[in-house]
Amino acid sequence: MKNVNIWISVYSRRSMEERFIVNMCLTEIFHVFNLPNCVLRSVEFGIKPFKRSRFNELAGNDDFTATWLPKNRVTFTLYVDRNGCTLIGLKGRVYLAQADLMLMHSLPEDTCVLAHYTEDQVNIDAYIPKILIFDITRLDSNCLEDTKPFDRYKLLLSRCDMKMCNPIYTIQWVGFEHSVIEKFEELRMSLPHESEHIVRINRDPFRLSRLLTVQVPETSLQLEAV
Repeated sequence: MKNVNIWISVYSRRSMEERFIVNMCLTEIFHVFNLPNCVLRSVEFGIKPFKRSRFNELAGNDDFTATWLPKNRVTFTLYVDRNGCTLIGLKGRVYLAQADLMLMHSLPEDTCVLAHYTEDQVNIDAYIPKILIFDITRLDSNCLEDTKPFDRYKLLLSRCDMKMCNPIYTIQWVGFEHSVIEKFEELRMSLPHESEHIVRINRDPFRLSRLLTVQVPETSLQLEAV
């Protein structure tokens, strides 16, 4: 397994998407047959307002999961096909992954995950690429697009063997929404890359929601509850 390249971003003339394609993709595949729809779908980012107050925190909402969204990123799909090849889906196009980035020893065949490509800062002007896998939409030929987000994440943790893949890959931390909101500032300070927002992970894994905080007076909530 070869070492991960380091770029001096100050002098790089390529965009992040161009760097992603050059360093992740071996070739574009133009004639693709019998691929599941999830490989070609793109992740959409919407805005989801939510109320933040003590009443809301006490009520809890453990049905919702969330994580951080890297500020500089390329969001894409990774698919391990029935032949063990790893394909990359980006903006309706399909690429074959570089040989050292194949996931056939880490994921079952006919499995699709969602990921962000970003770059971690290692010193003042040097960055290394990082792939954050944050959701799974298909597992061992079974579609998971109507599975609860927390259940999908548990499957991702249990079925993705990170010891068997290139260290460029990592599973992104996903928590219950209230916990992510509470720890976001601390989390953001500890990350080696810039983060933009908190995003809610919905039942449809391809529709993420940026969370917009709306402060609501306690008295209003008490009246609503009566």
